[in-house]
Amino acid sequence: MSKATDNGGERGRKRKSRWSDETHAKVCIPGVPTVLPNTLTPEQEESFILQLQINELTHQLRVNEVTIPHNREERSPSPPPIYDSTGKRLNTRAYRERKKIETRRHQLIQQMLATNPSFKPPSDYKPPKYCNSEKVLLPQDQYPHINFIGLLIGPRGSTIKAIEKQTGTKIIIRGKGSTLPSKVAPVAESNEPLHAFITADNSEAVANAAKFIQDVITKGVEDPNHLNQLRKEQLYALAVLNGTIRPQSDFGSYSDRPLMRNNVSSIVCSACGGGGHVTSDCISKRPCYQEKPESSDNSSKFDQLYLSFLEEIGANAPESDSLQPQYRT
Repeated sequence: MSKATDNGGERGRKRKSRWSDETHAKVCIPGVPTVLPNTLTPEQEESFILQLQINELTHQLRVNEVTIPHNREERSPSPPPIYDSTGKRLNTRAYRERKKIETRRHQLIQQMLATNPSFKPPSDYKPPKYCNSEKVLLPQDQYPHINFIGLLIGPRGSTIKAIEKQTGTKIIIRGKGSTLPSKVAPVAESNEPLHAFITADNSEAVANAAKFIQDVITKGVEDPNHLNQLRKEQLYALAVLNGTIRPQSDFGSYSDRPLMRNNVSSIVCSACGGGGHVTSDCISKRPCYQEKPESSDNSSKFDQLYLSFLEEIGANAPESDSLQPQYRT
């Protein structure tokens, strides 16, 4: 019976053995042909191979097929454990293997899009926020008198925010001396030299941001005048943000400065209502003070009526000087 099986060919499913060779195992993907025509161009062949690799990695992610070597010697060294607020470990071995598969699939999808722009990624594919990164070392040990962190960050982070907005990147200062003594930095970051960590979606943005940072470092080291000017600009910007900037006093003639605003014309006196002088320097009378009116016939008529009234009631008539009204001066 065994001879007939050997001569007639294998029937049924082949038994799996620990000594069997799995390198020649066929990969069957639904919807993908296994026989290719010989008329394909090199670009089409490359696209087909990339499509197979992307489909295989997508299938592994969907069924959570993460291969972890059973032999400990074949495993990669584990990084320091990271736990969440509940005490659960985040960077487990399965999580790290899954991240490797996602990174590999992302690289293949980027190659596929460069070869075939009409390619549509899988539905569960989400491009990572930051894939490209670079470290720019800050020579703080060689030049301890220069505050590179302050030059890059600027007043309230305005300088580093301007670089991020212009280049479309994310910049973080890491390494020794990057955190305050009161704050505890991660062990991995505290052992590294001081550097600027740049991340972005593409490599061009990372290169542009690294060039900006390198220019700031070079000018600060080679040109002290530029360093002093940059510090003055940052201090002025900080004073503007804090609201402690003092306007310069007026000097010279306004004819020499036609664009300079004359604040004197905006001053109004509260006593006379005029402009150009303050209330303490006003030479006019206040509205509450009444000026001495000129003598007229009406005023003498009123005086005669007043005297006749006093005679009727039998009162003594006042002297002539006392009849004059008293005015405050």
